[in-house]
Amino acid sequence: MTQTVVGIFYTPADAEHAVADLLDSGFLREKISLITPSMHVEHVNVVGSEVEHNEDMAVGALGGGLIGGMLGALVGMIVIAIPGIGPVLAAGPLAAAISGAGVTMAVGAGAGAVGGGILGAFTWAGITSDEAHVYEEFIRRGSTLVMVQATRDERERAAEILHHDGAASASDEADEWRHEGLI
Repeated sequence: MTQTVVGIFYTPADAEHAVADLLDSGFLREKISLITPSMHVEHVNVVGSEVEHNEDMAVGALGGGLIGGMLGALVGMIVIAIPGIGPVLAAGPLAAAISGAGVTMAVGAGAGAVGGGILGAFTWAGITSDEAHVYEEFIRRGSTLVMVQATRDERERAAEILHHDGAASASDEADEWRHEGLI
């Protein structure tokens, strides 16, 4: 049985390190997802709720920086605009779930917009509605999410790797946000 393990990272460097450690530990790249706000990516222009097509978008997303190296190791990279969050860069199975039935095009071909797709993608991944809202808020606030589909036997190892590499305590942060009425 596949289980979902999620880590939230305040910096792209920590998320990249976690992805590298997961891969080095034997997790398949096809089982690792990532979603990060486009502020970590160059050359993405927002026009209304659409991401404007830009010939240099793929180059900007893949060129030089931390996010480029991290996403180069993952599959299915897309740039999408999510209402209420803005443009994000996603890779892995979560990217496919967010994009749904071809609503979003691959980075090299342009970008599209998805209405409410992120919550449905989290649900598809086995994340509860309450957790999905918390993860969505983390992304809205600029954090990077790394998600691993793991077997029951791999779950603890994945969680240890994410924690070791600096994953935030989503439950502690969510409790504080709820107390303050922010979510």
